[in-house]
Amino acid sequence: MHNKAVLVLVLLVLLNCVEAKKKSKQTRSKEYRASEGGCRGKCTGLQISAGFMDPCIYKCMDSDCYAKIFGEKELEEGEVDVQRSKEFAACFAAAKRMSATTNS
Repeated sequence: MHNKAVLVLVLLVLLNCVEAKKKSKQTRSKEYRASEGGCRGKCTGLQISAGFMDPCIYKCMDSDCYAKIFGEKELEEGEVDVQRSKEFAACFAAAKRMSATTNS
């Protein structure tokens, strides 16, 4: 009986950790989308296609991350680079976390 109680307790703790992790990712995702939306409004005259984000938007969102990820080989007009887009999103999230830590 004691082993079952411990097992249930461990499972509840693990489920709680997974749920908390999901919530934190959702928050960063909302912050990313909000920043992207604000920058889309600032970057006028864009030709937007599925999966494409103009360099102006990336630069507006975080110029340091843009330089780090796209600096050596900038995106060409209409180019979709999924891998570097993911790297930019990770850099953006890390920069926001760092900013939040230093502002606290």
